[in-house]
Amino acid sequence: MRGAWRAAAIGFLLAGCGAHARPVAEACVGQGEGREILAALRAAPARVALADGTRLSDCVASARSGSDLQNVGAVFTRAGSLLADRAPRDATAALRLGYLVGAVEKGSGGTAGFQAELENRMRSYIEDPAVRGAERAALDRGRAAGRRGG
Repeated sequence: MRGAWRAAAIGFLLAGCGAHARPVAEACVGQGEGREILAALRAAPARVALADGTRLSDCVASARSGSDLQNVGAVFTRAGSLLADRAPRDATAALRLGYLVGAVEKGSGGTAGFQAELENRMRSYIEDPAVRGAERAALDRGRAAGRRGG
């Protein structure tokens, strides 16, 4: 009888652990091309949210399975790559890139390192020595805003 109670208690605990995990919002992956992310970033450095209200950091934080992380990572890196190409000569693109990186850093903060590869990939976009002057300042402002409210 005690064994049955223990098994039931363990089952309830395990079920409770999964109940708090949020699924990745469909808006986080969209069509897989990053357009939704880029459109949302037009609001940066103010609060950025996808069409359904999901914050970019929530996309990252909720990507807990390998497939979810791969899907979110593909969309975020596609958007980041497009912005990184323009950032050395476009302060607006630099600001949006910084915000995106800051939001990824914020979202991966409480995930015990599961999103570390995505975070590293996104940080590689802002390490470009060609981003200088006004563009570098815009990138840094965007990153700080993304870390705060991303």
